[in-house]
Amino acid sequence: YHHHHHHHHHRHTLDVVDDDDGNNAATTRSSAAKSVRFVKRDVVAGASSFNASNKAAAAAITQTNDDDGKEEETTRQKQKLIDVHALKHFCALGVFFTCLLYVAYALLPHIGYTATRPPHTENLMVKTFQSLSTLQAAEWLRFMDLFGTGVFAHGGVIAAGKRGLDLLGCVVVGCVTAMGGGTLRGALIGIEGAHPVFWIAEPEYLIVALVASLCTFFFWPKLLSKEVRESKAMETAVNWLDALSLGGFCIIGANAALVRNLGPLLAVALSTVTCTGGGVIRDVFLRQPVRVLHSNAELYGTTAIAGAVVYALFVCQFPGVSHDVRCVLSASTVVFLRWRAWKQGLKLPMYADVNPEGDYISIAQRDV
Repeated sequence: YHHHHHHHHHRHTLDVVDDDDGNNAATTRSSAAKSVRFVKRDVVAGASSFNASNKAAAAAITQTNDDDGKEEETTRQKQKLIDVHALKHFCALGVFFTCLLYVAYALLPHIGYTATRPPHTENLMVKTFQSLSTLQAAEWLRFMDLFGTGVFAHGGVIAAGKRGLDLLGCVVVGCVTAMGGGTLRGALIGIEGAHPVFWIAEPEYLIVALVASLCTFFFWPKLLSKEVRESKAMETAVNWLDALSLGGFCIIGANAALVRNLGPLLAVALSTVTCTGGGVIRDVFLRQPVRVLHSNAELYGTTAIAGAVVYALFVCQFPGVSHDVRCVLSASTVVFLRWRAWKQGLKLPMYADVNPEGDYISIAQRDV
C-alpha cells in the first residue's frame, strides 16, 4: 500500500509541473510551492520535486551569481574576526600563565622546601608494633599502617575475583592495591637507609598483604553467604575500615615528605599518591574506570588530600601543637569526610563541557 501511495504522489507532482509549462512565472512559483508542500509530505517525491523546481531554481541562480561577490566578502570578514579573537585569547592566556609564575614564586617560601626538619616528624612510627594501650601516635600509626595493608589487600582481591581473575591474579592485585601507593611514594622519594621501598625494608608488610589476599580468596566467598557479603551492613563496615586505613596512610605519606624537608605542597602530593596509588593500579589491572579520577564514585582521593592538608598545616604553621593531636585531627578529617561522602553521595563538581561519550580529540581539533 505504501509503495503505491508514493507513486501516486510522484505522478501528481509531475502533472502539476507539466500543466504549468506554458503559464506565467507567478503560476510557476505557486506550482513550485505546491511541489514543495508535497515533498514535505512525502520524502520519496524528492527526485520529481527537483525537476519541478528547476525553473524556479534557474531564476534563483542568476540571483546567486550577484551574491557571490558579497559572500566572499563576508567570509573574509569572518576570518578576520576569528584572527582577532585568536590574538586576544593568545594574549590573555599568555598574561595568565606569566602571572602564574609570579604566584608560584610568591607561594614557594610558604609551601616549598623547609630549611630544617619540622619537629616530631622523624620518629613517626615505632620500629615494631607492640601495644596500643600506650595511646602513643607512633604505636597507633604503625598498627594502622599494617592493618590498612590488610584491609586494602582484602578489597583488591574481591574486586579482582569479581572480574574473573584466578588465584595468582587475585593475590597480585590484592598486594598491588595494598602496597602500590607506598611503593610509588618510595620510588619517588625513597626511605632512609638502604632500601627505597618500604616493604623491602620491612617484609612484614608483604606478609600481611599475602596472608590477607590468600584468606580473602579462599574463605570470603565460602564462609559468608552472598546476601551477607553484598549487604548494606557489610558495605558500611568495609567503608569504615577503609576510611580508618586511609586516615593512617594519609599521615604516613605526608610525613614521609616532611621528614625530608620537602615542605607542605609535596607532603600533600605524596600523601595522595600513597593513599590512591594502589587503587589506581588495581583499576588499570582490572580494566575498569579509575575510581579516584571519575565522577561516578563519591569523594575518595579528595578526602585524603584534605587530611594531608590538615597534617601539613599543623607541622609547618603550628609546630607547637603536640604530635598526637596533629595525627588525631588529620585522621579524623579523612574519616569524617569519607563517612559524609558515602552517606550523602558527595561528589566533586564536573567540568562544565563534559562529553563522556565523545572520542578523544587532540588539542588541535578542539572547537575554538
